[in-house]
Amino acid sequence: MDWLVVAGVVSLGFLVGLLVGWYVNEDQPFTATGLVASITILSGAGVLGVFHMIAPTGPTREFWLYPIAVLLGVLIAPPLSKLYDRLYVEDSKIKR
Repeated sequence: MDWLVVAGVVSLGFLVGLLVGWYVNEDQPFTATGLVASITILSGAGVLGVFHMIAPTGPTREFWLYPIAVLLGVLIAPPLSKLYDRLYVEDSKIKR
């Protein structure tokens, strides 16, 4: 297993998942524009081809970790957003 590829794929997937999850959580009500933006972000996984090219050992099979990391990011984003709102937004005079 190539740990450079694993680290890159997991961190990219988690970051993309957090961004999509946060955007879906903040877009109230969820519109067609939000759906198109989410699909566009998720389908931008062509970056995985770069990880495939830079792998020093040739083709790898670690790319299946990307969708798992995206799913984890999407699932973790709403609770993080609610925690942020509870800790920082409700105590201050900032209103959304």
